[in-house]
Amino acid sequence: MCRGPRFSRAHASMTAVVGRVVYGVAALLLVVSLIGLRAATRDVFHYPVELPNGAPALVYEPGSERGWGEPPRPDAQFPVVVLAHGFASNAGTVSTLARHLARAGYAVITPEFRGHGRNREPFLYRAGDVSPGLVDDIGAAVLFARTEPHLDGTRIAVAGHSMGGHAALAYGGHDPSVAAVIGIAGGAYPKGPYDAPNVLLVWGSRDSSRRHIRLREVGAELAGRERLVLDRTYGDAARGSAVRLSEVAGAGHLTVIYSRETARRILAWLETTLGVGAVRARAPGFDGRFGWCGLGLLAQIVLLWGLVRALAPLLPHGSLPQIRHPLRALGLLFAALVVTLLGLAGVDPHWSRGPLGFVPLVGGRDLIAFLALVGTLLCVWLARNERIKWLALRDLRTYLGAAVLVGFGYLTLGSFSQAFWDLWPTPQRLPWGIVCSVLLLPYFGALEWLLRGPGRRGVWLPLLGKLLTLAILLGGAAIGLLPDAMVLSLAVLVPAFLFFELFAYRLSRVTGVPWLAALFQAAWLGLLLASFFPLDA
Repeated sequence: MCRGPRFSRAHASMTAVVGRVVYGVAALLLVVSLIGLRAATRDVFHYPVELPNGAPALVYEPGSERGWGEPPRPDAQFPVVVLAHGFASNAGTVSTLARHLARAGYAVITPEFRGHGRNREPFLYRAGDVSPGLVDDIGAAVLFARTEPHLDGTRIAVAGHSMGGHAALAYGGHDPSVAAVIGIAGGAYPKGPYDAPNVLLVWGSRDSSRRHIRLREVGAELAGRERLVLDRTYGDAARGSAVRLSEVAGAGHLTVIYSRETARRILAWLETTLGVGAVRARAPGFDGRFGWCGLGLLAQIVLLWGLVRALAPLLPHGSLPQIRHPLRALGLLFAALVVTLLGLAGVDPHWSRGPLGFVPLVGGRDLIAFLALVGTLLCVWLARNERIKWLALRDLRTYLGAAVLVGFGYLTLGSFSQAFWDLWPTPQRLPWGIVCSVLLLPYFGALEWLLRGPGRRGVWLPLLGKLLTLAILLGGAAIGLLPDAMVLSLAVLVPAFLFFELFAYRLSRVTGVPWLAALFQAAWLGLLLASFFPLDA
């Protein structure tokens, strides 16, 4: 059947109409999601404070907001839970658990550790032990609770996730006046002058076996027994000697803090050791923010996809390189990854800051150094073989286009990630986000020029390259050639690489400029890493 120009014009017109409808609906959903997200955050009252030592913190209290910034008026003092986040996290990471506890009647103080989030004090890493200052940050939150008239300073529990769990146990060994200590997926037990009181250790079944073993050992040591049975309380809560171990089925190291079952078990322990709060305790419900965040992120992806096409007339255009030997290209990437892995194998981050020692991101600089060196090796090879062109990097439109796309995407991502993580870079972190973006550009540029081509190969080949990078990072950390922080980085890299691949493909098809796709990915990952990892001196 012959389809002439009239059919083509009608088809193009219909496609344009459908596109406008889809993008219009996505824009509407974005606005609705923002409104719904705002409404979902009003179920408990929360506000920022500055602790006595200057550390920033968020406080969650029972009762919904009555107006803009108007606090509830409690009829009784709230028992308090100081809830500390883990390494490369911030107060936003534990917000879901904090809300569960606040809805059940407890005031929850979530301090941001030094070097993390908005805390401007530098973080000092100490391998295998609690980093100096973290106990002080928890102590400042406890002091704040004891000086606020509407908080019950006689009923305070200290809890923490991962590194925060280590710090909570350490604090419990120095302050016997707290009523309970809760370690969530922790591991280390730094002994103090006292035994930590009424300890609950909880972890996810999908956490590492090494952590399972260590937590069982810590529990047995605290209870003075050789072995403890899960979900059985040993000792006497009234005397402060109770110990309990609990494993949450199906939860991992990170997901355990978002689990309602984790919240339920913690609430049961708090009711035993602190007593129920100012309002009647209830079972943890679903965090209403998750649905709005998911809907908003979906709308963001659709709008960002359309924004690439809308900006096309303002962007530079070119042609994608021809990839004639895909297996050889992947082999070259593999060789660069292995050479870099072996080159960094002798760098101990506990004693040396590595090749990017000037970047004050603990753990992040190791990852950035790895990717930057891989990218530099590949770019040198591509340049020597005349397989890379630099013209687009001299075009201002390349930078402006990437800035608009990253700016829109990151603004919406920051708004809709608050149920999981606070991704907003502070003024202190933003310059380092830019520096990280520059350092990461060779890696993403090399991948685009080496693996991104026209046709189907341009879809699966770059994705394979990113998966190969992740595999080498994970394998290098598993055999001890790379720092353990590389494993933590996977929580950022896996979703980021999948997201990047979607829009790198879109940019390459619309513009044919590899450097534009590389800039988009480098800038986005640079901002993410600068927001995640702690700053040291």
